[in-house]
Amino acid sequence: MANKLIQSIIPVLTGGSTAVNVESNCDTVHIKPAAGITLSSALNITVSGTPIKNTEITFIYGGLITTDTATGKSVNIFGTELTNAQALYEGEIKAYYNGSAWEIKVFPDSESGLSNLDGSGIVTGSIATTALADDAVTNDKLNSMTRGTVKVGGTSNTPTDLDAKTSGNVLVGDGTDVNSVAISGDITLSSAGVTAIGAGKVTNAMLATPPQTYYLLKRTITSAEVLSMNSTPITIIAAPGSGKVIKILTGFVWVDYNTATYASGGQLELRFGSDIMGTAAVGSITTATDLLSNLYPIAAATTSSLNQALSLSNATADFTTGDSEVKIILYYTIDDFN
Repeated sequence: MANKLIQSIIPVLTGGSTAVNVESNCDTVHIKPAAGITLSSALNITVSGTPIKNTEITFIYGGLITTDTATGKSVNIFGTELTNAQALYEGEIKAYYNGSAWEIKVFPDSESGLSNLDGSGIVTGSIATTALADDAVTNDKLNSMTRGTVKVGGTSNTPTDLDAKTSGNVLVGDGTDVNSVAISGDITLSSAGVTAIGAGKVTNAMLATPPQTYYLLKRTITSAEVLSMNSTPITIIAAPGSGKVIKILTGFVWVDYNTATYASGGQLELRFGSDIMGTAAVGSITTATDLLSNLYPIAAATTSSLNQALSLSNATADFTTGDSEVKIILYYTIDDFN
């Protein structure tokens, strides 16, 4: 018997056409690239010569060829196109001539664990993770998911779909699971991702530097009070509390003139006890007409202690005459030394 011939085909990425002479003694063809390739055009293994019935050719297929049958970049053996999976893996391909056409059968390599490279007969669970190419599982291969859900690990570490589409919700871990929860507390979150602070949620304690509180005093002093306020000073702001002091910023005195002029009392004064903290000029009270005057704090004023009430008095003695109301407007703060 004549020795059988072995033909070797080394595919290249540009594909091309290679013929196998079926009239020769060649019954085995090796097909394997030097290294993994991605075809840019079809690789066609064709028939040369006239086969006789029962002619059989064995192709020892080395795989490592990435194809794209959708664009015609495929491996074709005697007119039969290999699938993308068949082209990628090692195996043995039998070509049998039945007298009128070539029948092509694809068999896996014995080490691959696959029963058939065309996918038929694969046992569920028989393909190990390491047998899958990186990035080979596309979204098209995933089971359908409801729109707006995400994959998370569920009970017993099994994958599950979490509904994450509720408007304004966020995904939060609780130490065990991931949950879709609504924002609560001091802020709100819109479906566009815009946050807003709720009304009244920011307190002074939350600020790095709490704001200063400013106070406004409006007080009408009757003529009877004006006539006796040297001997009996009028408390206009109560003592602020331990470790605190009233700080006068500015003020105004409005004399709503009636019929008689105030006389002999001296300047208007703001006092902590006997310490003078602010004044208005003498003429601001002894006017014979309606008059608005400034009430100034004294820049060099001192006081012996904190937590004192602010009183209104006048400099020298009680006024001897006068019948007009006096209106006081005062702006101030309370400083805390605690």
